[in-house]
Amino acid sequence: MLRITVQADSRTRVRLIVEGRLIGPWNPALEAAVSESRAAYERVHLDLSGLQFADEQGLSLLRRFVSENVVLERVSPFIQELLTTRLE
Repeated sequence: MLRITVQADSRTRVRLIVEGRLIGPWNPALEAAVSESRAAYERVHLDLSGLQFADEQGLSLLRRFVSENVVLERVSPFIQELLTTRLE
């Protein structure tokens, strides 16, 4: 299960609080939420403190967001390790 809570910090910045597991069927939900937020706000931040796990597709999505200037906040050491380690 994945839970996404939207908190508008200001007129230009929004924070999406991501909780649960970013796997298979939930990846498109996060992609849609980020896309909608990017259309309405200049800056999008993802609070990943409640993210317990991400599969390779979810990790690729998070990496892509970073390359598109989405800010990842409060990333746990476990998720950070997954983001920096690529499966071979």
